[in-house]
Amino acid sequence: LANELLLEIFDYLITRDLLRAFHRLNQRFHHLLIKHFRASTLDFSSLSKKDTSIVSQHYLPFVIHHSRSIRLSTSNLSRCRGDLVLFHLTNFSNFTHLQSLSFIALPLNFYSSNIITA
Repeated sequence: LANELLLEIFDYLITRDLLRAFHRLNQRFHHLLIKHFRASTLDFSSLSKKDTSIVSQHYLPFVIHHSRSIRLSTSNLSRCRGDLVLFHLTNFSNFTHLQSLSFIALPLNFYSSNIITA
């Protein structure tokens, strides 16, 4: 399939499935994933507790350097590996392409205790 068609298909896959299926598959898919995450949002808001943990531990270090947009929600940050997501998020020098960071339904005390002190 053409790269453009694969990138279109990637838009319909959730982050977990996309990374599990294509991360480290081969050089072509490596470059396609980079291109995808530079154009799309890395959305943690739809991931389960287990998936948040897997993506945070295994894929976030790869994706973080290529993502332009990241979306988090309260449910993600209260899950078992929310602390690992925050560890990567608080070191903003890792985000060489980040343009948008969205927090959905976070309590006010989260901002003061986690973001402002970062």
